[in-house]
Amino acid sequence: MMKIYIKIFSIVMLITVAFCGENNALYYPYEPVLYGNFRYFISAAFEKPFLSVGDQLHTASFRFFIGEKKFGSLGISIDHMGNQYLTTQFGKFYYILPRIRFGKFSSGIWFAPGVARIGYFTANFHRFDFSDDVFAQKNSKFSPLADAGIFANYKNFALNIWGENLYPPNLSLSNSNDVKEPISANFILRYKIGTFVPWAGGLFDKRTNELYPTFGLTWLYRGWSVSASYEKNTVRANLYAPVVLGKVWTRYETGYHTASKDVASADMTSHCIGIDILFPHLKPPPPPKTNLVIEPGELPDLWTMDTAYFSAAVVNRSETKSESTEVSLFAVAEDETICVGVKSVPEIEPGKEHLAQFVWIPPHPGSYKLVFTADDDGSHFPGIFGKLDESQEDDNRYTHNLLTLGKLVVSVSPLLQVLSIPAVTFVRQDEPIVPVVFFDSSSATVPARFDTMLSIVAQRLQLNPDVVVELKGYIDPESDDNNLDYAMERMDSVAQRLIRLGVPPSSIIKIDTSEYDPTKPRISLIRKDIPQKEKRMISEENRRVEMSARFQNIPLLVYEFNLPAGSQKIPKKNREVLDTVAEKLAGVLCSDHDAIILVEGIPAYDDDPVDVLRSLDVVRKYLLPRLQVFCPLERIPISLGEGDTKKTKVRVWLSAEKIIFKPVEQAEVAKEFKIPDD
Repeated sequence: MMKIYIKIFSIVMLITVAFCGENNALYYPYEPVLYGNFRYFISAAFEKPFLSVGDQLHTASFRFFIGEKKFGSLGISIDHMGNQYLTTQFGKFYYILPRIRFGKFSSGIWFAPGVARIGYFTANFHRFDFSDDVFAQKNSKFSPLADAGIFANYKNFALNIWGENLYPPNLSLSNSNDVKEPISANFILRYKIGTFVPWAGGLFDKRTNELYPTFGLTWLYRGWSVSASYEKNTVRANLYAPVVLGKVWTRYETGYHTASKDVASADMTSHCIGIDILFPHLKPPPPPKTNLVIEPGELPDLWTMDTAYFSAAVVNRSETKSESTEVSLFAVAEDETICVGVKSVPEIEPGKEHLAQFVWIPPHPGSYKLVFTADDDGSHFPGIFGKLDESQEDDNRYTHNLLTLGKLVVSVSPLLQVLSIPAVTFVRQDEPIVPVVFFDSSSATVPARFDTMLSIVAQRLQLNPDVVVELKGYIDPESDDNNLDYAMERMDSVAQRLIRLGVPPSSIIKIDTSEYDPTKPRISLIRKDIPQKEKRMISEENRRVEMSARFQNIPLLVYEFNLPAGSQKIPKKNREVLDTVAEKLAGVLCSDHDAIILVEGIPAYDDDPVDVLRSLDVVRKYLLPRLQVFCPLERIPISLGEGDTKKTKVRVWLSAEKIIFKPVEQAEVAKEFKIPDD
């Protein structure tokens, strides 16, 4: 009878589970110790394991573990099982040595000395056997025991090996040493795949001298645990359902398994109610970091061979005082890199700035890129190796393009004066900026051919902090294998490139793909039988990130109202709103000379488009005098839009597209051009 109940007890303890994976505490089923990144863990449970087995069988358990410290980790466990005939208790003290770590590999050893107790209710036994004088003389006994184990982890793999009853307890009421509990050896190998943990292992039982294989699969989801396994000739299924209240996890468990032949013949079900309390390992918050930002003064685009003066403010945009450091300026030409100077920067209070000034004489005509870098002495240029630990390093640098011209040389002859310009003369032409970045198939890397365009966009965004750029990523379903992740990854690549070029992250908005169709083609296939070369070009057009610009604090659609087609007068309530709108937009037009106000009309079903245009012209003429006298008529264009409406609508839009994406004036070189002076 005693051996049967001891076997039942070991099975019950295998079923009891406390899992805390979401708090980085690793406590897996069927394993005796808890280890991981936590402070304290407390677990208590009461279980009625086998409804088909009578005799008021029940179990209770208590666990307490301290997270890993310099000296290792400690824990205790108390397990109880009893019915109307006997009770058993096992108390163990765990000591887990500090883990040995090497890269992603870690390993540890633990020991668990303890004591076991068994007690008999002799009155109940004597109901069946009155001649057994053992139970009449002695009804309880204590005996020492000891367990030990070793565990190892590498990436998603975990191996645990442990032995029970290495110092075997004697739970017999007789004085014989032949009835000591036998030694058992256990091992389990786990591999975590996402939310699934398959495992396999074995149990060697000295009592039978047999090795019992064990394997199973556990599914973990937000504290829930569902497992199916095969252990010691039984098939098991277990459900762990937690109810999380802050740090307290009240759990309900139910398990089902077929019984092994040496325990009982019936299928069994267990029910468990328990409470887990886990105190996470709260690290003290790190000290606040400083953040230095470069804000240059007025920088010229063109310069001669004369002395140039540059200034840049180093601003502390953090809430903590910065230490003393340096700021450097480099001039980068096509074939050389020149250190203009390195200036010391004293300690800067939060919100304050330090002005650094540099003097430079260009050595020869040509194009230079001026690079200002905060918290860097330039010794590792172009890398940033600052001595300050900053919260953000992307805004430590500012670049500006400078074109240097040669000096004018005038020679005088008796017959003819010639003005010689030995460097260059310029013929201006417009190069459009297409606000689209195209990508290679199955790639989110920004091609190098877009560096110039993105640099121009970044510079204009820095000069216009009231403007933000919106990004939308797209894929080509065929050449991208219909992988929608490329849409977001391509947006991230363009955003990070702009940030590295000096654009504040707040000036970049990535539109979530749920708000538009990321598979919408830029160029649709009209027919299927197109040449392969043209098909590749169309696919490249579809693999893209589209950019659009708008003002940060003003909605793109400023105002919308109904106005009958052909109306020569705006209703009073709409005029009052337009007055307010015009007052706000006037300041935008004054500060941003490339901003445009679009007056758009959406015709109703039966309206004449010409009449709608006449109404739009009335709105434009009403806005014009209220937008200050400097606003030319071409900055308030009118147009017809498309829409499904029963009444003609007028929409007033504020566009920032031209501010960021206006054409670039390029210079062409004409060498040694001489102008005779008649």
